Amino acid sequence: MFLEIICVCFCIFASYFFIAKFKQNIIVIDGPKGLPVFGCILELGHENMYSKFWTYAEKYGEIFLVKMLWENVIVLNSSQLIKKAFSDKTYKQQFNDRPDAFYGQYFLTMSQTVGSTKYGSAAFHRNAKKQFIHALHVYGPGVTEFEELFMAEIDKFMKEIQQKDGNLFYCQEIIDSTLSNTISILLSGDSKIDFDRNMFWDHADGADFFLNANVNVVMLALPILRFLPGKYSRQYRSARKAFEKLEKYFQNIKANFKPGDTRGLVNNYLEYQRQEKTAGEQISFTDDKIVGQLAEVAVGGMLTIRSLLTNSILVLLNHPEYQSRIQTELQLHIGNDRYPELAALKKCTFLQAFEIEMERYINAVPLLLPHFCRYQIKLEDYDIAANTTVIANVWYVHHDPKVWGDPWTFRPERFLDHDGNLLPQDNQLRKSVLTFGYGRRSCPGELFGRTRNMLYIAAILQR
Repeated sequence: MFLEIICVCFCIFASYFFIAKFKQNIIVIDGPKGLPVFGCILELGHENMYSKFWTYAEKYGEIFLVKMLWENVIVLNSSQLIKKAFSDKTYKQQFNDRPDAFYGQYFLTMSQTVGSTKYGSAAFHRNAKKQFIHALHVYGPGVTEFEELFMAEIDKFMKEIQQKDGNLFYCQEIIDSTLSNTISILLSGDSKIDFDRNMFWDHADGADFFLNANVNVVMLALPILRFLPGKYSRQYRSARKAFEKLEKYFQNIKANFKPGDTRGLVNNYLEYQRQEKTAGEQISFTDDKIVGQLAEVAVGGMLTIRSLLTNSILVLLNHPEYQSRIQTELQLHIGNDRYPELAALKKCTFLQAFEIEMERYINAVPLLLPHFCRYQIKLEDYDIAANTTVIANVWYVHHDPKVWGDPWTFRPERFLDHDGNLLPQDNQLRKSVLTFGYGRRSCPGELFGRTRNMLYIAAILQR
């Protein structure tokens, strides 16, 4: 009996010692306290979240915790920590899910798309991403037929600008119109298809609103707000009306689909659907899921490229010396007798450096789409609780003075070596640009977005 008591006491002591030792190695994550029950949700809104997170990052460092109603949100503020969480083999299974999203539930077939699907390690995500990348490869940079359609759209865009004859005009309207056409070419493979060019933007504006973390928490808690008077119902009705037009757009493409036709993104999914039916397999991409993919591509592609293009124009207006430098480079490698092509733009290293600096300087997506950690885990020495939303604060990463020195100065030269060549991909500065995310849930349309922006900018400055 005495021996048993000794053993029990020893086990209790060992357990206590182990727990105490374990706790010594855990850093409690600090952050703004907010209000009881509400947390910080009343401080954060659709327009100010990235600037508030910048302030918190300056105060709390590379990681902080912010409470929003019942949700714990961990915010990562360094490229090293973001990359470790999203791609390190120790963590990538835990950090690459998605939290519940109002927009995903109500517009993306219960979050059944590449970007919205909840489980980053599941077969559906792997298959959906594989099919999306395959479709972009079939109809992406370097494919002659697609590039001819796209360059024809750029030619039309340039002629619209030239018709202004040097007079003042509102460039956003022309940009929105040409980007609608560009996304439609990507989706349908047809530059002549008839569609409502406002439907993409009306839906994209709604998606941009509902994807904000603050709005998402409110709408998940009170989905009835979509029916009550106010901004939430206005945004929902507008997005829903546009989504119904997207469904008709899909049905129009499907009505003209022919077996083996993979000219556009939608046709690629329809062909995959047909092959599964022929083989008697379970259908991975139902019509509803294809419409969800269509909506996601339209929203992500248009908002990203519009941000890159309009911000590029804004910076060039404020830096005429860079206009001249890019024009000189275009004249050297392309001339004026033909529009720029992707193969020729590879020689334009300063234009490429300008594009990278543009992504760093004014982020298209200051806070990347949220990740989700389902189980308690230790990230380095930080204790991450189960069911925690994780956000990559790319706005802070891209403006961290410890990395960039002069983050608020627009300086493309930082990405060139002494000979004018682009710094290699493994250079620390290149590795710190995370515009399109990192790891398994990074944006698969990154190359498409970057190349479209460079082609537009090159075409404008060439003239």
